[in-house]
Formats: sequence, C-alpha cells, structure tokens
Amino acid sequence: MPYTRDFAWDVFVSYAHDDNASASAEAGWVSRFKADLAVALRRRLPGSGQPAIFFDTSEVAGNDRLSVFTEAASRAAALVPVLSPRFVGRDWTQREVQAFLGGHPNAATRVFAIECEPLDAALEGTGLSLEPPLDQAIRKPFFETIEGKSYRLTPGSEKWNRRIEDVADDLRKVLVPLAGHQNGTVPAAPVTSGVPVLLAQVTDDLEEERDQLRRHLEQFGVPLLPAQGLWPQGGEAFSGAFAEDLAKAGVYVQLLGPLRGRCPPDLPEGYVRHQRDAARAAAASRRLPLMLWRRPGAEAAAPSDVAELLASPEVRAQGFEAFKGEVVEAWRRASAPPPPAPVQGFMVFVNADAEDMALAAAIGEACGRRGIACLLPLPDGTPEERSADLEDNLLSCSAMVLVWGNATAGWLRGHYRQARKLLPKRENPPLFFALCDGPPPGKPPHNLIDPGLTMIDWRGGADHGALAALLDRLRP
Repeated sequence: MPYTRDFAWDVFVSYAHDDNASASAEAGWVSRFKADLAVALRRRLPGSGQPAIFFDTSEVAGNDRLSVFTEAASRAAALVPVLSPRFVGRDWTQREVQAFLGGHPNAATRVFAIECEPLDAALEGTGLSLEPPLDQAIRKPFFETIEGKSYRLTPGSEKWNRRIEDVADDLRKVLVPLAGHQNGTVPAAPVTSGVPVLLAQVTDDLEEERDQLRRHLEQFGVPLLPAQGLWPQGGEAFSGAFAEDLAKAGVYVQLLGPLRGRCPPDLPEGYVRHQRDAARAAAASRRLPLMLWRRPGAEAAAPSDVAELLASPEVRAQGFEAFKGEVVEAWRRASAPPPPAPVQGFMVFVNADAEDMALAAAIGEACGRRGIACLLPLPDGTPEERSADLEDNLLSCSAMVLVWGNATAGWLRGHYRQARKLLPKRENPPLFFALCDGPPPGKPPHNLIDPGLTMIDWRGGADHGALAALLDRLRP
C-alpha cells in the first residue's frame, strides 16, 4: 500500500538500463540509489506506512512492458528521473516522463531530477536535448569533477549519502501533505521562529554548498524559503513564485560561482542574475539584508559577465564556514523584536556606590529594553558637582532605585535619608522607591524598615522578572 493517498506509487524512478549496468555481481549504480533512497525516505515518513517506489529491474522487451511502466508513472506521486545521455536518447524514458506529467495536475512541481554525469556538457554536439519541463528542472548532481574530469559518486561515500538525504528531504516535503492522515498522525512542522531566510536557486556546481547551508540553518530553527525547497522552473512561473517569496523574506542569501547558469527563453538574463537584480531592488525599497557569497578567486574562471556579477560590492569573498555563521547572525538581527517606543516623560534614577555600578548598569539596561530613560550617578567631577547632580536626580526622577551590594549599610542608610528629605520638595511623589538587595549574600542587616519601599531581591542573582514588574508601572 502506498504512503500517499490517491496514488498507486509514491515515487517512480525513471532511468536508462545502461546506467545501471554492473560488471560484477554487485547491485548496479541506479539500483543502489533506489535502495538507499528507500531507506532514507522511510526514516522521514511518519506513521507506519512504507514508501512504495516503482523501480523496474527487468530487461525491457515489447510494448506490453511499456504500458506497465507508463501506467505506473501516471499514477505516481513523485518522479525521480536519473538523467544521462542514455536517458535523453531513450524513447521509453521520455514516454514515462510524459505519462507522469499527464497523470495529475501540477505534476511538474513533483519532479526531482538527479544527474549521474554533467548532462549539458555530455549532450553538446549530439543533437539530443531534454524536453520540457525537464530542461528547466533543478537537478541534484550525483557526480564530482576532479581535475577537469567528472566521476559518478561512489555509493556509500560521504557525498553520496548527503545527496541521498537531500533527495529524501525534498520528497518528504511533497509526500507527507499528499498522505493526509491515513498513516497516522502527521507530525507538526519543525519548530521555527524569526523572519524567513530566502535561499536563492544556485548553479549546479553550488548545489552541495546550498544544501549544507540549508541543513545548518534548519539546526537553528530558521524558517526557509522556498518552503518546498525549490521553485517551479521556466521564466514566467519561476519569476512569479520567486517574487512572492522575496516579498516574505527577512534575509536574502545567494551563493554565486563562475557558471552563468540556465537561461530559459522567457528569462534571458538567467535565473542567477534575475534573482540578484530582484533582491537588490527589494533591498533598496525595504532594507532587506543581502547575504551574497562566492569563493575567493572564483572570478578568475568566470566569463566576463559573470565576473562582473561576482565583483559586485555586496558579494562576500570568504570561507564558506565563516559565511554560514554570518548568515545566522544576520537572521538573528533581522528577527530581533523592534525596540519599544520610548516612554515619554519618565526617567528612573539608579543610585549606587562605585563598587556596585555593575548592578546599576544591569538595571539601566533593563530600563532601556523597555524604552525607559535611566540615569546612573555621575562617575566623576568634584564633590560639589556630584552632590548637586545627585540632588537634581532625586528631585526630577519619576522613580528611584537604591542598589545595595558591596556598599556598606552606612552608605545605604545615608542615601536613603537624603532621598526621604527631598521628597517634600518634589512636585510629585515618585511612582516607586525601590531597594535592590544584591550579592554578596550574608551581609549584616541594614535595619531599614519602610512600608513604602519596594524590595528587589537580587542576592542570588539578577531577577529580571521582579524588576520588569516594577518598570511596567511606568508604561501607559
């Protein structure tokens, strides 16, 4: 029984049999891909259902078998084509793709292509080409290029496993909503907070870095756009979907490299430049933070138009690990709540001895976070100047806090008496008169008893809740 509702198969893997050929008794390359994908996908699907993956292992012979394949493709929830020159040149694989696309509305948004070799370079001069919509589909590269030569990823290698996990993640995002509740309770979406971060579409050579960055941000609970991991391809569909997400984004991130990337006929500037230009416009109109990255030296291998883009002043040429950390910090800054509106006409005076200024400063910071003005004692000046400043503060403040930590009980009692003497001279009584009793604990008693004095016990450490309750009295 498939995991999804209303489909006969959850995933249809379409491939050319030549790409699965093995010279030994070991499973072929595509067979290993299907087996590892099934394991990774099963771990991601909630409930007790198993993913139903259609994967043909027979040698094709006769139109009776073709009808079986096209029927299965038309009734699959997602398609994973394994792209290669053999795939493009094979009539049967093309019919499978067309059957899938004709099976359900919006089927083109559920195509998750992988490449077992650099397809564009391999097709050059052959007269072969991908048919729409595969020609604009995002492709996960399952190859690596070493000294100018491309090699398939080795099954079980670290890069192979990461790519398998990425494909399984993408599939999960479409399969779970299509399952309804028939396989048990669908888990809530991962807990995220803060503004969304938009991860721009990248060229094929940067897919691995984009996936690394996505996983890194997910660990911090960062909400990501696009929500499904990718946008529909083709100029008109892409630009519309991208614009909608860009309007929601709180931070824009784009990884750039020496490749120009694909340029569909209705988006002649290409996906890379279109995204950069749209993000620039958004940054100018609403101060959207732009986080653009390239490897140091990437411009040396780029054509002139791409080199010009890489040299843009907003592009950061730095190590990728450092950039990942900066993206998190940019998200935190963008997600921080705006400062509260200033409380007009109110000022708190925090009186403390020199030894307790750290405690006084903590109270001052708490006031600032609530938009409340705060004055601490004058740090220098003549005795006369400091005395005059103290008196002015006691007469003009809206509320006052005495801090007692390392100061002597004599200092506390003297400043308390001075404040009480000045109360008759004030136009209005203070909204509160508080004593913050800070560390160290075990001090001798101050023997100060005043029912109108609010006590803030900080002997065991700062209790911002008690202080916040006092400060909130000052807000209208």
